[in-house]
Parts: sequence; C-alpha cells; structure tokens
Amino acid sequence: MASPTKTFWMELDFRFKSVTVGKFLCAELGGGTIIVANRSAASTWETFRLWRISETNFQLRVFNKQFVGLKNNGNGIDVVAESNTPGSSETFEIVRNSNDLNRVRIKAPNGLFLQVKTEDLVTADRQAGTSWGDDDPSVFVINFSGRLEGEFQVTNGYGPVKAPQIMREHWNTFIVEDDFKVHSWKWIKCCENTCWLVDSKAGFEHSSSRDGSQEWGLTDGNIQQTVTVIDFLSARYAKNPSLYAVELINEPFSPGVSLESLTKYYKAGYDAVRKHSSTAFVVMSNRLGPMDPRELFPLANGLNRIVIDVHYYNLFTDTVNGMTVQQNIDFSQRNQESGVESSHHIKWPSYFGR
Repeated sequence: MASPTKTFWMELDFRFKSVTVGKFLCAELGGGTIIVANRSAASTWETFRLWRISETNFQLRVFNKQFVGLKNNGNGIDVVAESNTPGSSETFEIVRNSNDLNRVRIKAPNGLFLQVKTEDLVTADRQAGTSWGDDDPSVFVINFSGRLEGEFQVTNGYGPVKAPQIMREHWNTFIVEDDFKVHSWKWIKCCENTCWLVDSKAGFEHSSSRDGSQEWGLTDGNIQQTVTVIDFLSARYAKNPSLYAVELINEPFSPGVSLESLTKYYKAGYDAVRKHSSTAFVVMSNRLGPMDPRELFPLANGLNRIVIDVHYYNLFTDTVNGMTVQQNIDFSQRNQESGVESSHHIKWPSYFGR
C-alpha cells in the first residue's frame, strides 16, 4: 500500500539509496549531466535539495544548482540534472510506503517511476505496481539531514488556502502603518525584514532562503527587483512625517554577497529613496562575515544623509564564554573600537547596533 507524502515541509538535504544495487543516486560531476546510482557513500554530489511544490510534488536541486529532470526537455526517459530553471518537466511526485516511510518511489513527469537499471543508468520508465521489496529497482531508501524552519517553509507547507488562516494570528502581531499613528512614533525603519528579497542574502531561514542557498546579488535581476520594492516603500511613506530612515537591506552576508554587487544595489537603492525623499536617512548595512568595517565609506562619502549600520556579535564566538559582564565589555572595546573610532573622522552619522 502506498500513500503520497504529507511531510517534507522543512527537511532540506535528501539522499536516495537504491534497494537493488545498494548505491546512492548521484548527480555526476555535481550536475549538468546524467544521474547515476553508483556511489557507496553519500556526499555533496549524492545530496539533493528538495523544493516543495505541493503536498505531493517536488523538485530536486543538485550540488551545482541544476534540477533533476528527464532528457530532451522531458521527452526522454534518461534521468539528468541539466536545467537551471525548474518547470513541469523537473517536477516529481514522491510516494512513500505507508508501512515503511523511509521507502519511497519517485514518479516522473511522464507518469512513470524512476528505476535503477544499472549503476550507470537511471531511467523513468517503470510502471506503477510494486511490492516495495528489495527486488524492485524503483524503490529507494531515503535519509535526510538539515532543516529550514522559516516562514517560507511554513506557508509553503500549508499552501495558499490554509496558510493565511493559520498564520493570521502571527501576522496580526506585525507593526503596521496604523501603529505609528496611535503611538506617534517619530521614526520608522523600513525594510529591515528582508522576507521580500527574491533570493536569500544570507542563506538562513530568517532571510527567506528556500533551500539554504545564498543567491541574492548574483544577478542584476534580483537586485533590480529589490530596488523596485525600495522604490515602492519610499513612495508610500515619503510624505509621512514619521518617516526618519529607510534601511536598504539588513545584514547581507559575506563573501556570498560581494562588495561589488552590494555597492551596485546601494547606489540604485539610494537613488530610489531620493526620488521620493530628500530628508530621510538612507541606512546601509555592512556585510556580516569577513569584511572591512570601513568598506562602505568610499560609497557613502559622496552621498547625503547616510547611516552606516555595523553589527558586532559576541555571542557567536566561544571566546567570550565564561567572561563576566565587565570582561565582555572590555573585550568589545579592544576588538571593535577600530571600526567605531574610524567613524569619528567621516562626514555622515553612523549607527552601531547589536
């Protein structure tokens, strides 16, 4: 007896072991060519990141970020990982054995199931019937590791009908425009929550990553779409007397986000804000990770009403474990004062938080 999976909302990295040959599915060369089943142990090439499309349908992303599909744009039966953009021909159904949920079959877009004919030949041409035994080349044992527990995963799991109902209580805690009217707050920091980014700027669930990948800034397209959002928000709030500052992005992560792409975005984002407001401060967040805390100074030096937002975190290092409060303060002063002191000689305000 088989049943479609109702799980896999947050599970991230999947590995599929053929029960007939005892080897793992593998995207040869990490992607761009065929799928084989000849690896005794699973590493990066044998790991598939699941994109959940619906309760039963999924797309499988390989190490080099191509998607598993069928040869000849879905018209063949050989299983490959060649497409950079997933579509219907890269969408599969994962069917679990209701008596052993670690046993699955993978139904291809052509309506047939993947099977391992040999260690070097995986095809999508197996019919529906199965006993789920070790003699069925279409049966795989799965294991997975890693989870993303962000709002994207939750809403994707519940789907477009149930998600708004279930998430309404959570969304009702968000700060909205009317809150500023009630409390007469004198500032608003726009866009710090980066859930609207096209691709994650850090690879974490709280930065809207779908599969743990960090891809924001890699293309002009996702940079421009983010600028469009900044333009929309600036236009919306520009005439509001409570508008004090607009932060263009919060905590882009280095080295995945390059200084070159970030500078390109900050220039365009600054222009978008200035198109609607000449008085609002424009906040530019420094990158987290390896970076020079002064790397944005050359860009900001020629602009007006700029804030450089620098975040220093001590809690992510074991160095401060066991320190007293005063020792922690002394450590921060010794290790972070150079970035702070350098701001004393520049012509724009700097905000140092966290």
